Amino acid sequence: MPTDQASRKSVVVTHNTAHYIAMHYLEFIQALVDLGYQVLVVAPRDDAFEVLESAGASCHDLTLSRRGMNPLRELHSIYLLYRFIRKIRPAIVFNYSIKPVIYGSYTAGRCRVPSIFSMVTGLGYMFSRNNAFRDLVLAMYRRALKYNTKVFFQNTHDRDVFLSNHLMKEEDAVVLNGTGIDLIKFQPGPSRAAHPVFLLISRMLWEKGIWEFVAAARALRASYGDAEFKLLGPIDDNPSAISRDQLQRWSGEGVEYLGVTSDVRPYLEEATVFVLPSYYREGTPRSILEAMAMGKPVITTDWPGCRDPIEDGVNGYLVPVRNSDELRVAMERFLTDQDLAPKMGRESRRIVEKHYDVHDVNRKILSYFPESGAPDCYAA
Repeated sequence: MPTDQASRKSVVVTHNTAHYIAMHYLEFIQALVDLGYQVLVVAPRDDAFEVLESAGASCHDLTLSRRGMNPLRELHSIYLLYRFIRKIRPAIVFNYSIKPVIYGSYTAGRCRVPSIFSMVTGLGYMFSRNNAFRDLVLAMYRRALKYNTKVFFQNTHDRDVFLSNHLMKEEDAVVLNGTGIDLIKFQPGPSRAAHPVFLLISRMLWEKGIWEFVAAARALRASYGDAEFKLLGPIDDNPSAISRDQLQRWSGEGVEYLGVTSDVRPYLEEATVFVLPSYYREGTPRSILEAMAMGKPVITTDWPGCRDPIEDGVNGYLVPVRNSDELRVAMERFLTDQDLAPKMGRESRRIVEKHYDVHDVNRKILSYFPESGAPDCYAA
């Protein structure tokens, strides 16, 4: 068991995907390490463990499945997480995503961890449709969040949903500007494409608006044969995932599926316009911030999270959800006015520099951390 002094500078970070932490929160992990915290990431093992460990974290394999509903397995995961936190006795537990927020908050609360924080990264599949487990999940949130010092949200709409459902106290809610973005890593550069390129980056889910993108692309290809339309991102295990066969059929129709990458920057460099017509319950999509940081205009939906970084008509366009006709009209504006994309792209960079610098976001989170170590409040 660690010494009291070690526990005073320990932060346990829980998530159900280590890859997601490495993709979205690596700068935050590095900031904690730089401040002298011992960072322990608890997540199912994947190839991102090496990335996180190179940043100074230690990684611990624990199955927190994203969609598993077997009661015995879920109880076993809760027990293992409880045992781990009880052994480490950290000063802080920081939870991301639905199950880790619920399980991590509850177990850390039962272990009397002094400071418990959670990040609501969007409401996801459960809030996208009528889900039989919705009321149960809300009740679990209500039970778990009472232990939290602060709960961070990536847009005001998600915060208001939690407050209107009486899941937490208003004074415990903090709204952030998404995850923030590394403005050094993601910088503008000239497009390398010879023709206009419309790029959509996301998990391959219907709710990400991929069908609307494909329908708009089909309509535009009839009049603008040199325009290119591309999809980039993983095929998911979500119930609304798009099959590989379907993606291959679309590729044959002129909407190219590029597969998966660990670095989106070369694809964004080549893009003229970034498109995300999502009606999934996003937090603030990191893909939008990455595109904006690289000086790209954005077409997205007038939908919680997606709309927050966009000034309609300034750095892009907001379109109604599930409306391929309006999406096509917005995309066509960039095909008829070659000066529009560079002009709006400069505005994207200006907005992201002003509001979405990852270091500013991390400083806001860290401002709620305790200034000193954890008190000796753990019972034997």
